[in-house]
Amino acid sequence: MITKIVMFDGEIETQAYFTYRCRDRLQELGFEVMTFHLDHIGKSMSELFRFMEKDKTAIVSFNFHGHTPGDIFQDEKTGEWLWDVYHAPCLNIVVDHPYYYHRFLEQVPKDYLHFSIDRKHDAYMATYFPQIRRGPFLPLAGTQVDPLEFVHAADLAEGYREIPAGMDERTYLKSLLTPEGNLKIQARPIDIVFTGNYSNPHKFDRYIYRNDGEFAEFYLKVIEDLLSDSTQTVEEVMIRHLEEEAPGTETSEILKVLGASIFIDLYVRSVLRGRAVQELVDAGLKVAVFGGGWDELECKHPENLIDGKGVDSLKCLQMIQLAKCSLNVMPWFKDGAHDRVFNTMLNGALLITDSSIYLKELLHENEDCVLYDLQTIDQMPDKVRDFLAHPEKITQATAQAYHIAAKDHTWAKRADVLAQVLRDYRA
Repeated sequence: MITKIVMFDGEIETQAYFTYRCRDRLQELGFEVMTFHLDHIGKSMSELFRFMEKDKTAIVSFNFHGHTPGDIFQDEKTGEWLWDVYHAPCLNIVVDHPYYYHRFLEQVPKDYLHFSIDRKHDAYMATYFPQIRRGPFLPLAGTQVDPLEFVHAADLAEGYREIPAGMDERTYLKSLLTPEGNLKIQARPIDIVFTGNYSNPHKFDRYIYRNDGEFAEFYLKVIEDLLSDSTQTVEEVMIRHLEEEAPGTETSEILKVLGASIFIDLYVRSVLRGRAVQELVDAGLKVAVFGGGWDELECKHPENLIDGKGVDSLKCLQMIQLAKCSLNVMPWFKDGAHDRVFNTMLNGALLITDSSIYLKELLHENEDCVLYDLQTIDQMPDKVRDFLAHPEKITQATAQAYHIAAKDHTWAKRADVLAQVLRDYRA
């Protein structure tokens, strides 16, 4: 029976944040959890050997933390993993497309279980890595923050900053909360927030043009195809163009090309992320962005872009709690969700998002969110402006959205799935 779990902190801040949210719930469920700090390897390694027990310990990680080929947990001569010695199942939640990790997937531990956050990612694994065991579909999730832990009256919208006579600040702030525990819409000082980094698409030119002109032409055709019909996945378009250019291409070559072309995924998502923010600010709407690179966004009305610079996961959640609306642009997940979706729903801001097959099963346009189409993104600002003009509509929509997310889409709910997998593992 699995009673102990090793998790990882370090390298990627957002994934560490997910780790701690899952860890809290796993501990509530009775598992003993050790967090291995990748930036303090010596101390953590000593703790690890004291902690682990054969046949009783599992690994739960994000994006191959703890089982990256060639790292400290793999024997450099034999390729054997430390986890194999302890008969430890390795549950790995992969928050990017599998083609980012082809090399990693070729050297997984013996007791490896792969979790996809998008159902098309899962289908990709079934097609190209059928030998690898897969766990149930596990979309990303959200976290609610308590405004009473960080909001002050001075932070609120104009008209709400003065504490009534005879009332202390905490009591006043409590009076401004919704039944869901979020700050009410009228008191929020930010109209629209976007939490995430921006990369100027020109940064990817060196990858597009790194080989001869023939390859550049191929890449540009793929990019044009993706941007003209954003319902397609990168792999669908890449494979179609490969078959047109070189019929009968071996599967191994297809995987090699996909693995070497992740910049296309990054390119198209950067174009559309920038375009979504551009449409809003150039339509006269104020957008506060929290993430790196936004000073490079070209727009006609930069005065409407409020650059909050890069911040950590907790600060992003706090900014959503202070915003009336929260913009999401899916990172090319065509049958999954991003944590921004559920973070927005849990923290009481109106969700503005493009959709996916999975999100269409959860969301209802104009009832609990604003859905926009990437191909008609110019229509989005008018939809958002209408909601901002009617705060009561936002209040109603956010209440509905909150209950959808709170019921099924918190990290505690995802940890429940992981716990059940571990309970059943050697039952």
